[in-house]
Amino acid sequence: MKMKDIRRADPDARRRSMQIAAVAFLVVFVTMIAFKKYYPALSDWILSEQAEAGKRVGYMLIVLALIVSVPLAGLAAYLRSFGSRVIRAEEIPPPGQKVTRDTVIIRGRHAVIRGRLIQGIALVCLIAILTIWFLLFWFWPALTC
Repeated sequence: MKMKDIRRADPDARRRSMQIAAVAFLVVFVTMIAFKKYYPALSDWILSEQAEAGKRVGYMLIVLALIVSVPLAGLAAYLRSFGSRVIRAEEIPPPGQKVTRDTVIIRGRHAVIRGRLIQGIALVCLIAILTIWFLLFWFWPALTC
């Protein structure tokens, strides 16, 4: 019977991941509260001049596209980097990667396949970003009439 290699959990990594999750939750929560508070003023601004309403909706769509695209681009960059490290090391999690729980180390062809899948997810994120901006600029003339 073959023993599997296990990367032991790092308590600091667990604590760090909980801190990141808490900060992300707070950012989303504060954004939702701010949107709820400023929605009437934003709506009044958009509809205040009928001739400019389409352009103002377009500006709001640009802001929304930025809010979605920037974190998605960061995720795509991280996933591409992580996938590359997995492929280079032919092991997942790659050497030096801290884990939040005891994790079996996968080596060889299966690790490389997972690394390629991770890079594929990064590519899907990038395609989603490009699609958002393509559609925004495709429909821009219709919005600014």
